[in-house]
Amino acid sequence: MDRIYKPQRILILGDTHRQDIIAQNVIEDEKPYDMMLHTGDAEGSEGILERAAGVPCRFISGNGDFTAYPYDDIFMIGPYRTMLTHGHTHRISAYGIDVFAEELAGKDIRILIHGHTHVPRAEYHKGVLVLSPGSLAYPRQEGRKRTYMILTMDAEGKLNYELKAL
Repeated sequence: MDRIYKPQRILILGDTHRQDIIAQNVIEDEKPYDMMLHTGDAEGSEGILERAAGVPCRFISGNGDFTAYPYDDIFMIGPYRTMLTHGHTHRISAYGIDVFAEELAGKDIRILIHGHTHVPRAEYHKGVLVLSPGSLAYPRQEGRKRTYMILTMDAEGKLNYELKAL
């Protein structure tokens, strides 16, 4: 018998660097969603963003944060063990994602959501879905568009993601 999951729509933001008006506009424009994830470097705006979202939120600390949030958070999205991290403590910018993704796959983590690079990403590495929403404040990818993501899961546990740009 197939397992049925609660469908979810998740807003993923990162590296907002106190650009609260931009982030709040995205938060409002994308409603409704079931959860918001932030990949770090909110720089003290976590409370503002959480109140604007009005849904359960998960924040982690980035290299620009001085908060009590952890650097890594592991939780479930449906059947998928998920890690939310900024990425700086794992040296994602210096070493890339391959070695880290292989390590995570060995820990049964199937989704990695990270920030720090300010570059959006959505791809599979070593069986791990690696997502980065980019940055709403200081994008670094070609074209320099401010980006964020929507992750959805249907009742069968199928994941879809969409990168959105302002």
